[in-house]
This record gives sequence, structure tokens and C-alpha cells, in this order.
Amino acid sequence: MPSERRGVTLIEVSLAGALLALLLLASFTVMRSGLRSWSRMDVDLDMFQAMRTASDRWTRDFRETSLPTVSVTSLTAAFGSARNDQGVFITDTPVTQPIWQRYVLYYLDASDSTLRRREIPITPPSKEPGQLASVGTYCALGKVMLRNVQSVRFALDSTLCSLELAVRQTSYGAPDGQTARYRWTVRLTN
Repeated sequence: MPSERRGVTLIEVSLAGALLALLLLASFTVMRSGLRSWSRMDVDLDMFQAMRTASDRWTRDFRETSLPTVSVTSLTAAFGSARNDQGVFITDTPVTQPIWQRYVLYYLDASDSTLRRREIPITPPSKEPGQLASVGTYCALGKVMLRNVQSVRFALDSTLCSLELAVRQTSYGAPDGQTARYRWTVRLTN
């Protein structure tokens, strides 16, 4: 009795190859989509953390000031600070009135798309410093608080000051980059 040997036909090999190709394509598509989502979330988290760090500093600085020292335009916010070089809040002992040590200036540096912070000393420290005159002349040499800033908007309404930021950063799968927008509002406490 002769044994019947049967081989694989060309149609069967082609069908198996096509199924394997479809499985590989589906796996690649799912992996690529997952990488793109992970990258976007990673970039969003990086942007939010950077914005949060900058806004926390701005919030702490602004919360301790007094309305007569505040000067706000849409691109700048300047206000008095009673903190000395060691970070101690200085007050007049009997009345607990702040003794202003410096002006703090936040501004958008459009030349390199950064939000910057600069301190300008008040010499000598004063109980009544008023507002920083000609704020625009001091918009240089500040410390970088946030990079890749598309827009900044400061607004003052009575004792509330708000900061709106838009930050753009590139990520995998998004050649135009991602933009994140955030807004913080702070109430003056002095």
C-alpha cells in the first residue's frame, strides 16, 4: 500500500503569508498608536509640571504683596515683595506693616519665548514704595521660569490677579507640536 504524501499547495502558503502579514500590520498599528499616545501624555505632563512650578512661584510671590505696589499689563506683572535676600518676610514690628525690599517682575521675553522673573531692589527698603516706574525698561536679565511660551496674559481685577499661559512643545507623531493652556488666579492677602 503506497503512502500518500501530500505537500502544501501554493494557495495555502499564500493564505498563511497573508494572514501573518495582517497580524503583523495590526500589531504594528496598535504599537504605534500606543507610542504616540504615551508620547503625548508624557509631553502634556512635562508641560503641566513646568507650568505648575512657574505658577506656584508666581502665586507665592503675588499673594504676599499689596495692591498699591502692583502694576499689571497684559504681558507683565510687577509688584512689591517684603522678602529679604534670606527669604524672610520683613515687617514693621509694632504695626506688622510690610517693609518692601524689592520689586518682583514677571514678563514674557518674546525673543526666546520664555516667561522670566526678575527682582529689582528697593533702596532703601520702604513702607510705601509705590509702583515700579517704567516697567518695560526692566524687562531684561530675568531668570527663566518657563520655556516654549506661546502667550502670556496677566490681568488684575480688584484684589484678584490671573495668569494665563499657553505653552507649545513638540512630540512624537505631532510635527506641529502640542499646546497646553492653563489659567491661575490669586487673591492678594495684604
